[in-house]
Amino acid sequence: MAEVSEVHLLGRNAALKGYSVQAPAHIRSVRDLRDYEDGWLAGNRERKTLLEGKQPVAVANRIAVPCVRSMPEKKWGVRWVDQGSGLEYASPELAKAGLEDRVKREAELGKALAALKPRR
Repeated sequence: MAEVSEVHLLGRNAALKGYSVQAPAHIRSVRDLRDYEDGWLAGNRERKTLLEGKQPVAVANRIAVPCVRSMPEKKWGVRWVDQGSGLEYASPELAKAGLEDRVKREAELGKALAALKPRR
C-alpha cells in the first residue's frame, strides 16, 4: 500500500466527520492543499457510501439520525444518534427501541409532575 501523507488523512477524517472541504489555516503549501482536498474527496465518497440507504428513525417527537462515527481500530461506521439526548445506537432497531423507551419515560414523568402540581 502506498504511503499516505498526514495531510491526506486529515482531509479524509474531516470529510468523514462531515466538515466542509475548507482546509485548515495551517495548511499553506499548494502540494499540501492538493493532498488535503484529495483526502477530503476520498473521505466524502466513503461517507456517502456508509450513509447510503440509511434512514432516520422517528418515534413521537424524537428522532435518531444516522451519523458516521469513528470506531476502534481506525475504522468508521454508522451510528444512529438521538437528536434530543445525544445517545448513540448501533442499529435502527435499537434506536427505535431506545426512542420508544425514552418517550414512555417522558410521558410517565409528565404524569408524575402533573400529579404533584398544586391546585389553586
